[in-house]
Amino acid sequence: MLKDDEARLVYLIDDALEAIAQNIKDRRKRYIFQTNTGKPLRPDYLGTQLRRFRRHLQRKLEKAAEGSDQPIAVVPPFTQRGFRRTFATRGIRSGDVKGTQHLLGHATAEMTTSIYAEPEDESMRKTVEAIQARVGYRVLFKPVASNEVGL
Repeated sequence: MLKDDEARLVYLIDDALEAIAQNIKDRRKRYIFQTNTGKPLRPDYLGTQLRRFRRHLQRKLEKAAEGSDQPIAVVPPFTQRGFRRTFATRGIRSGDVKGTQHLLGHATAEMTTSIYAEPEDESMRKTVEAIQARVGYRVLFKPVASNEVGL
């Protein structure tokens, strides 16, 4: 894969490699990653497909909620960048910052940790508790059970 005219190594799971190998065997396909019309997949195509998929999910939820008293669930926007941030966050939480940095193609681990990774809930809770202890408050942060917020 090329980014900024620099070759980059892309790691794939076995299932993805098998799908690509099958795709290559199919002589009718000219490109490994192509659209339904056979044209090469452009970087913005995935974003377009994600937006279409989100709209499709939203319409299904709205149709399912028709005639009921239940509020309509909202599908939040999701992007390629969001998937990348999720990957970075999970990689860092696994404890392997350097490996995550390498997989994402970052020059420094600082870029991976400061730009892409989201802070952990537990880490934020401990920070709030430390602030509370320092200023003498005890009830600024009250853990809420997931069932209390509709999860």
